[in-house]
This record gives sequence, C-alpha cells and structure tokens, in this order.
Amino acid sequence: MIIPTFRRPAALLEAVASAVDQRDVSVEVLVIDDSPEASAEEAVRGLRDPRIDYLKIPSPPEAGRAWFGTWDAAGTRAVRTLSGR
Repeated sequence: MIIPTFRRPAALLEAVASAVDQRDVSVEVLVIDDSPEASAEEAVRGLRDPRIDYLKIPSPPEAGRAWFGTWDAAGTRAVRTLSGR
C-alpha cells in the first residue's frame, strides 16, 4: 500500500494503523513524504514495524511527479505492473 503525505503526521499514523491492521492479507506500506521538513519521518520511524517503509522525496514536486517516484520506489512486481513500468 502506498500512502503519500504532506505535513499531516497525525492523519498519516491513522492511515498506517488502518493498513497494518488488515487481517488475512500480507501488507507492506510505503509512506511517501514530500513535505520540506520531512514531518512524517519521525512518526513512521517511531512505529518500528518492518512492514512500513519511509521515503522522502524532494519538495515541492511538480503536479503528479510524486506518484511516478512512488511507483519506482515501491519496486514490487504488482506496482510495476500497475504503473506500466
């Protein structure tokens, strides 16, 4: 699951909790943060869950640019398939 965020660490933690609480599925979460101060990094690192990865991308991205970086960063076969890469 890919969760983009920009200066909303509280909302991010709620979204991540919802993702990792799913049952009967294997879940990996990639948080993409394009806030200039990397406001989500501390929140994500504090979770200490190996299923959750954090990626800081340059800010501010051009409209839509963040999503293309997200596809490449995720690196899974399913994500590459969905993105056409």
